[in-house]
Amino acid sequence: MPICSYIVYPRSGKKNIAENQLSKLQHCEVVAAQNRELLILTTETFNKKQEKELQEKLCNLECVENFALSFAHWGE
Repeated sequence: MPICSYIVYPRSGKKNIAENQLSKLQHCEVVAAQNRELLILTTETFNKKQEKELQEKLCNLECVENFALSFAHWGE
């Protein structure tokens, strides 16, 4: 069961849009930073196939400039 945590850097002025879009994705939980234009994203999928599909969706979000993976546990 892959579990990952990211620091999300939205494009300038797109924090709310990014938070909204990420929170609608299955297997995602989003928390907005209080003092910066950043988001914290935690993902939990059931297998590597779902994780790969989710990664593709994340990479296609135009409101996000960058994701920084801060933790990953791939499980067995």
